Amino acid sequence: MSIFQYIDLFFRKSLIPFNNLRMKNNPDEKFLIEELRKNTKAIFIPKKNKLTDNQWLGNILMLKKQILSENPKNFLQWNVIRKTMFIGNALFTIKEFLYLRINNWNKWKKTILESNYVPTEPYILYPGSSGNLIHQAYHIARFEKISGQRIEDFDSIFEFGGGYGSMCQLIHNLGFKGNYIIFDLPVFSTLQAFFLKMNGLDVNPSNMSKKAKILCKSNLNEVKKIIPKKGKKLFIATWSLSESPLPIRKKIYPLIDKVDSHLISYQAFFGKVDNRKYFADFRKKMKKKQWYNQEILQLKNNYYLFGF
Repeated sequence: MSIFQYIDLFFRKSLIPFNNLRMKNNPDEKFLIEELRKNTKAIFIPKKNKLTDNQWLGNILMLKKQILSENPKNFLQWNVIRKTMFIGNALFTIKEFLYLRINNWNKWKKTILESNYVPTEPYILYPGSSGNLIHQAYHIARFEKISGQRIEDFDSIFEFGGGYGSMCQLIHNLGFKGNYIIFDLPVFSTLQAFFLKMNGLDVNPSNMSKKAKILCKSNLNEVKKIIPKKGKKLFIATWSLSESPLPIRKKIYPLIDKVDSHLISYQAFFGKVDNRKYFADFRKKMKKKQWYNQEILQLKNNYYLFGF
């Protein structure tokens, strides 16, 4: 472990009492946990899955096991989540937090506050938030500054690989009122629905409605039918598209070819795939787009790709 990892572990343990004091209770918590376990138990996970890389198969199996055997409310403390989609007090988040402080802090200081229905790790420099929310907010802040667009002004958003739902939560904190579709593997889709419902957001299990405009889907054919054809559309994929097998990327392409804007982040290589070459070709295929492609300075060999 590095010195900073020891410091991170120390703060995580020392801030537990503070974290417990700020926790809130969702009156539907018991029902939501039962619903999550019921939906998770029904998921069959084949040993060979075309939708995911082998590196993720073990994570999926572990997540399903923990949902069924442990308290799902504490899922942000599980190693399978922390090593794949929760940033915590990572050193690089200091630069991201300072960026938010300098760039329209009045906008960010409230929207990055955790709602505290699910225990999380307080951020060292801003305990009301978390390193993960700050990391997500940084993506949005950079996109908005480069593209000149506000995230809340889009009519619909399609997120490919939504983690546990943190980005969706943050975007709604910013005032987004449109349709939001998250496509992911079944276990993650059930977890996303649980997290978002725990935080008071309405998630519809089937189709969009006036009340529930968030859908967590794991079937691409269903996604094709429900993606809005009208309005201003945004596609989001933070390290998800770049970690997907090439056949899946090919299937996703027709769904995002005609969206108005793209917010993508990716690593230089994933397995044997050179993502720099892949996304260079990706840009050439997308016509009538202005593209911004640049390395993320605090994350070497990782890149932003914004299309607008």
